[in-house]
Amino acid sequence: MTFQHEPFSDKEVVSSMETHGYNTLRPAITPEDLREQCEGNPILIKLYEQMIKQCKSYAHDVFSMMNEQKIIEEMKSKGEDLEEAMAELRNIDELRHNSHESLMDSINILSRNLAKEEKDISWMREVSSGGRATYAIFALLTFYSLSVSIK
Repeated sequence: MTFQHEPFSDKEVVSSMETHGYNTLRPAITPEDLREQCEGNPILIKLYEQMIKQCKSYAHDVFSMMNEQKIIEEMKSKGEDLEEAMAELRNIDELRHNSHESLMDSINILSRNLAKEEKDISWMREVSSGGRATYAIFALLTFYSLSVSIK
C-alpha cells in the first residue's frame, strides 16, 4: 500500500484551519500592512513574495501531516498494519521540518532588510518571542489571512 497523497487545495487547508479556530486569530502584522512596508523597493517586494510562498508551503505541509496523522488513527482503530503509514508520516514530518526552517529564514531575511530600510519591524518581537512555534503560527495566520481575503 502506498501513502502518496494528492496535494491539497488552498480551500481544503483554509477549511481545516477554520475548523481549528484560526479564523479568530490575526498575525502579528497583516500581509497587506507588511506588503505596504515593502512597496517601492523591488528587493523588499521580492523578499516579501518569497516569505508568502514559504508561508503557503508550510501551511500545506502542516495540513498534510495532520491528515496523515488522522489516517494513522483510523488505521490504528481498525487494527491495520501501521508500518508504511508511519514511514510516510516520518517523511511528511521531515518535509514539514525543512519547510519550517526555510520559512523562518525567509521571515528573518525580510525583517532584517526592512530594518536596514528603517521600516517598523516591531511585529517581529511577537513572531520571534516563542521561537519556532510563534514563527509557525505567524506563517499559518499569514496564509489564512491572505487566503480568505483573496476569495
